[in-house]
Amino acid sequence: MTTGDLAVRGLVRLYPGGGGVDGVDLVAEKGQLISLLGASGCGKTTTLRCLAGIDRPDSGEIWIDGKLVSSAGKRVSVPPERREIGMVFQSYALWPHLTALENVAFPLHARKVARREARQQAQTMLDLVGLGQLAERSPSQLSGGQQQRVALARALVYHPRLLLFDEPLSNLDAELRESVRQDIRRIQRDLAVTALYVTHDRTEAMAISDRLIVMANGRIVQDGPPRELLDRPASPFVAALLGSANMIHGSVERTQRDAAGVAVTVVSGPPGHQARLHGRASGPLETGSKVVVCVRPTALRIGPATSEAVDDHAIRGKLRDSYPTGPEFEHLVEVGGDVLKVVTATDQGLNPGDEVRIWYAPDDATCFAATGQPPLPAREAARQTQPSAR
Repeated sequence: MTTGDLAVRGLVRLYPGGGGVDGVDLVAEKGQLISLLGASGCGKTTTLRCLAGIDRPDSGEIWIDGKLVSSAGKRVSVPPERREIGMVFQSYALWPHLTALENVAFPLHARKVARREARQQAQTMLDLVGLGQLAERSPSQLSGGQQQRVALARALVYHPRLLLFDEPLSNLDAELRESVRQDIRRIQRDLAVTALYVTHDRTEAMAISDRLIVMANGRIVQDGPPRELLDRPASPFVAALLGSANMIHGSVERTQRDAAGVAVTVVSGPPGHQARLHGRASGPLETGSKVVVCVRPTALRIGPATSEAVDDHAIRGKLRDSYPTGPEFEHLVEVGGDVLKVVTATDQGLNPGDEVRIWYAPDDATCFAATGQPPLPAREAARQTQPSAR
């Protein structure tokens, strides 16, 4: 067995109509919160369902706290109620005829805990999530955020080995999402419970996770700390998913080493522009090959075309629009037929139609070969690479 509070090896669950997961490996250490991030159909919910025992894998193994709970090859499939898992659903799933306290105590009653002790433990858990004074209210008397906190208390009351979240904040408005997200993270850390969190919201995933796993087509395409994935995306697909949405096309002039010995690619910019773009090379890139330079909107700087505070790899463009988005300002700039987004902390005093320059630090950009797409599902990729029958 691979060490860790949770270990998944070679998980495969394929559906007749397509979709599922095909070869998922992951390990979570005790107390870690890991988020699975990706679009609908990428396999994140299937992974969660297999961990919970709701869905039975075709192959692979799942270990929780050193115990094998699923292995098709060894004919092991521990029922969900015996996996010591707590699960928080998108829909709260509270009993409408029970009070908040009774909802939280329900899993303890199912485990034959004495009624008095069950109520005491449920009350303690409601106090922990900040709802101790609302213990006797029914779900209909609670807000969405309060109901989700009750669901969290219920999932934690019997001290599970693993806590699973299935898009738990999707039904909440923006302000409540942030508040409940902070509560989830605080309580999970305080109790040091290992957790797997499924979401399609990149902001949510970045804010709450110790590790972030990006999935596409049933496979893991990158796994690491959120900051690492943001600064060092493995592909344009990951860069776009995490908000590094500016994709500037060009061709390689040369690759050189900077003062720190990091390979930096010099790229001829968009057609009709004299700019030479710089960025970290994601791998070997041949001279003359087509590449995509990925850079986050927040890493870009913008100024008037006459600005002197730029170097020779500034990009010229025309400002299409500029507007506040709350505490920040977004600027849309037309460059060689593309539109780049620049995010700044303050208003730059620019107007639509102005000629502008954009620049950035080379370490804030990554160069990829211009073919970076999410991988095909393993079975589909295999079919496409096999020689056709004659």
